[in-house]
Amino acid sequence: MERVRVGVRFASEFAVSRRTVVKVGGEVGSLWPLFNDERPVPIAPFEIDTCATSLGLLSSLMGPALGNAERAEMIEQALVTLISLRRVDGSWPSIRLTPSISAKDHMEGIVNDTIFAVQALLSAGFLAPDGDPGVPPTSASAAELSSAAARAAWLQESVDWIERNRVGMGWYYTDTTHMASPDQYGPAVGPTASMVVLLDEWMSLIRPEHGVSYHLRLRAMRDDAISWLKSAQAGSGGFGRSYGGPPLLGHTALAVLALLRGADSSRDELGLAARWLVRRTSKRKVRKLVVADCFDEYEQLLSRGRSRYVKRIISHEYPIEALLVRAMGALLLDFRFRSAALTQGLQQRVAGMGEMLLDRQAEDGTLKGSFRSRRVTAGEHAPVYWVYQGVLALRVLQELCAEGFLREGQAVRSAVIVAIMSVALFVIYLWANEWSVSVMPTLALIASGILVNLLTYFLTRNR
Repeated sequence: MERVRVGVRFASEFAVSRRTVVKVGGEVGSLWPLFNDERPVPIAPFEIDTCATSLGLLSSLMGPALGNAERAEMIEQALVTLISLRRVDGSWPSIRLTPSISAKDHMEGIVNDTIFAVQALLSAGFLAPDGDPGVPPTSASAAELSSAAARAAWLQESVDWIERNRVGMGWYYTDTTHMASPDQYGPAVGPTASMVVLLDEWMSLIRPEHGVSYHLRLRAMRDDAISWLKSAQAGSGGFGRSYGGPPLLGHTALAVLALLRGADSSRDELGLAARWLVRRTSKRKVRKLVVADCFDEYEQLLSRGRSRYVKRIISHEYPIEALLVRAMGALLLDFRFRSAALTQGLQQRVAGMGEMLLDRQAEDGTLKGSFRSRRVTAGEHAPVYWVYQGVLALRVLQELCAEGFLREGQAVRSAVIVAIMSVALFVIYLWANEWSVSVMPTLALIASGILVNLLTYFLTRNR
């Protein structure tokens, strides 16, 4: 799968190229734009986007496009930005106005953006042990975070915020501060599933030398959220936006990725979800998805002064093809799902979604390596979250190939076997008709069709 390897490299190089250096509180920081177009990234943007900067850093770290020195510089500058973006309560807002947000302005913390920011910090080595080569450089403004113990303690407030802003056993998109009644919202599958993955990864990085005890709280929140997700699973096996909602592909994929993190997640629960994905996933169905199936909308509150409030609509897109490759690929790699019928179905669907994902990636031009969004607004067709999810999905395809689940050789043998069987049938047919010349035109037409199919396969097999 040379095309997959090239796709990972393209996406990583694209993410690195979109980084912009910016002054943040007197320090040199860096950010990424949420959307990309053919024009150069502006040098002095009007806002810093938490999601974009977090996912831009994560995407850049996942590829081979950086040398050690450039990587260290990028991490240091990105951490300057992410650390400065955190609110005093430990959460991250969706955006921060630049060059500085007014003292009278208050941007509400968002669950998704807090997840992305902490994931970026952890992937950048924020909790790496002292002396480890993966320890991120510390800027002058964050000298108090120069030790692993200090960085772990700094995240304590974020743990508190995450726990304080639960809705039931899960999470909604925003914090609960401005909710008239948290019960009127209820947990949402998207942020709850994403939080499970974060908590599980976070918990695995806590070490005794960090001197913190909140890993027990992380475990409890993760287990509660997994229990809620199990209760939200529809009888068909899929998951909707919330409890009782109609099942959707993106939300089901996210829920599967979360349930796989649970030690007590049973084969029955995950098998039911796997079979639902196999039944509902096809190129035709994914192409015909309506926008409503691919986006969630919610409001973020911006308060100015004591009485003026502005609600900002956030439209959150799910990169369906990438999420399906990740979820179904994870099911294939899990030993609990090695039944022949289910494995074959998952393999076929992963291969199909992989092809669709690669078709969304630009291979040349200014945006080489980006992925096309389902957004229709001009300038929003190459968002950074598609690059992030795209790289994760392509790396899953690489792992599946290495494990033998997606082998081109198997397809080649199948095509050859079909061709040999067809030729044998033709010979038998000729023999039965006493090698009559009258059947030759029909035979030639059929043979041409087989030849065209074989040529089409060999010309497109790397896509």
